[in-house]
Formats: sequence, structure tokens, C-alpha cells
Amino acid sequence: KQKTAYEIPKRDWSSDVCSSDLVAAAGGELAWIDALGAVEPSLRALLDAELSARELVPVIERIESVSDSEPAEWSVITDRGPRMFKVRHGDDIARPPDGSATITDTVGMRYVIPDVAKLGARGRRLFEKMI
Repeated sequence: KQKTAYEIPKRDWSSDVCSSDLVAAAGGELAWIDALGAVEPSLRALLDAELSARELVPVIERIESVSDSEPAEWSVITDRGPRMFKVRHGDDIARPPDGSATITDTVGMRYVIPDVAKLGARGRRLFEKMI
């Protein structure tokens, strides 16, 4: 199982921008890759295929705050830890019919909320003020 060390805003694995942490199913680290471009081509092809098959988008678990300024500054807890980002306006929040939401910040990074209803009353209220 592969996990990224930090968010990758684009699906462009050809650059040496990202580092990767290969993690066993039990959670133990198997390997650390500092630069994907330095990996042997056959292994690189395998890693590219695996990375392309995964959605590397942080999942918002809780909304701590959303400012009233424009762009609005969000403070959230994700599956990758606390994050702060800015959202220009409600058009940057996609709400498909399944109850989820995808938020795109001012630098193009995406965040997902699998089920807005599970945010809790305060989280939903903060979320809704951006819509």
C-alpha cells in the first residue's frame, strides 16, 4: 500500500516534487522514496500505475472554523492532520447528489467531505455558510 508524505495537487507523477512512503497493510513503513525520478524505470512504471489508480485527496473529518473574509480561510482536521486553506467562493465547492462535497482551495488543492451530514451541527453550519 502506498501513501504520500504530503498532498500532491496534480496527478503529475513525472516530476520529482513528491516523496512517497510505502506502508505495509499493518501500518509499518516499508520504504521511503525521496525522488520518483531517481527510481529504476521498471519500478517507476509500477509506481506510476499505482499512484494513478489512487485518489490522493485529503478527507476533511472536522471543520474547526471558516472566516467571514474573502477568500474565506478554512481551518480543518483531515485524515492527514490539521490544515488551513482559503476558498474564494461557494462555486469552489462541488456538491454531488450523494451528500459528499469536494472543495477546491485558492491554489487548486482539492479536499473531500465524504458525507456532509456526518460533520455534526457546528461543522455543517460552518460548511453551509460558504454555499
